[in-house]
Amino acid sequence: MQPLLLLFLSPVVVLSSSAWTARGEDEAVAVASPEVNPLYYNCSLSGGRYGQNTTYEDNLKALAARLVGVARVSNFASHTVGSAPDAAYGIALCRGDYTGDECANGLRKAFENAVENRLFCDRFRDATIYYDQYMLRFSGEDFRANLTNAPAWVAWNMNNVTGAGGAAKFGGRVMELINKTADYAAWHSSLQRGYC
Repeated sequence: MQPLLLLFLSPVVVLSSSAWTARGEDEAVAVASPEVNPLYYNCSLSGGRYGQNTTYEDNLKALAARLVGVARVSNFASHTVGSAPDAAYGIALCRGDYTGDECANGLRKAFENAVENRLFCDRFRDATIYYDQYMLRFSGEDFRANLTNAPAWVAWNMNNVTGAGGAAKFGGRVMELINKTADYAAWHSSLQRGYC
């Protein structure tokens, strides 16, 4: 599971939204609530595609509901629904500061857009979708057995660290994170080799 955590070590603070506005004669401007769009998505043909009203689609919808429910509590979820050849495997992860109902509602909308509205990866059995606050992946193959960062996506953080000593404080926190990560990796490795 550690490689998955690398996906969110460098937070991306880019929000993408679209708002609809309309103006008529003597009418106020009406603005619909902003819709969050994915920052990146990968639709893999290696898993093939699924048909409408199939067992796989039903399993995928059940998987989405399960992942959303678990992620609401823990910010991370991994689950399987069904059995081969129609099994749906998936993971969902929310950023650490995006918790509870915010996490669940964002993931719910993301799954709805991908599976029911087919806005992204229309009927692809293997899809990975990155938003600023959360990401999800689902597949007809159990990718979790050999979890890697693929398909990885990296973006630059467009924010600047400002204020008196802000850059030094930020750099210190980054070094603290790197050191703790290295310590954990060394400890975990020694456990696997039986040194502890």
